[in-house]
Amino acid sequence: MQLIEATSPKANIILQKFIKSSHGRDLRVLTIGGRVVACMERNSGGANFKANVSAGAKGLSHPITPEIEWLATQTANILNLDMAGLTCYLMKSILRSVKPIPVRVLKA
Repeated sequence: MQLIEATSPKANIILQKFIKSSHGRDLRVLTIGGRVVACMERNSGGANFKANVSAGAKGLSHPITPEIEWLATQTANILNLDMAGLTCYLMKSILRSVKPIPVRVLKA
């Protein structure tokens, strides 16, 4: 923290608890218009604590359970997001936390 304050005293940072059982894996849930349209598990195979597909993690199809659908649609609704990508951290197969992320729109 002192290094951050010394280099950029007005920097915004986000800290989150490390969830050991979710090491290198999470769920990515996509919502559009208040409906869940896709869900995948991202898994680094233990090679990295991050589960980013762009960093080498594998993306695997994951069923949209009623719990996932409820949590994702409620979160998107509360935050008034028409399109949202949500990252869900797993703990003993239970959704532990959700954070909205920007959805990138690529132009052809």
